Amino acid sequence: MSRIKKFFRNPWVVSIGSGLALLLIDKVSGFNIISQAFKIILIWLKVLQGWLSYKLSLGFFLMVVVICSVIIVVIKILRPKLMKNNPKFLEYTEDLFQGILYQWKYNYKNGKYKIGETVAYCPSCRLRIVHDKCQTCGAIFLLSKKDRQEREALIRHGIAKKYQINEFQVLGN
Repeated sequence: MSRIKKFFRNPWVVSIGSGLALLLIDKVSGFNIISQAFKIILIWLKVLQGWLSYKLSLGFFLMVVVICSVIIVVIKILRPKLMKNNPKFLEYTEDLFQGILYQWKYNYKNGKYKIGETVAYCPSCRLRIVHDKCQTCGAIFLLSKKDRQEREALIRHGIAKKYQINEFQVLGN
């Protein structure tokens, strides 16, 4: 990326530049944007103050808390029952590839499951590998800097082998 692009993508330059652009538009157009923005903020603060100073009875407050608690409990109870229709391969979240234990999660988007971030763990003590080394047992691993597509290919192969399915029907690219 060129230096000019880096300069204009710097968060400091963007925030200061947008503030200066707002001041310039404010002066050129004659429309006082900043004072209008402050008026809107003050209106919202007054609404918030009025809402926070509204007196509620203790009974009403407790009723709202109980209703919210019941809704949360019902959702927690019903969610596993609703999730039973998920494909069987979603249980496959770890495997050993070339002597290294990998774990991952699936993301569901646009009707397809995608393999999330894969994380490497020591196969003996199951601690995350940091800088090619297990911090507990001292084992050294030569983590090749495999790109994400290569790890996903290994996971897709594991899904096809264990569940005898065509993963392209349910897994997105």
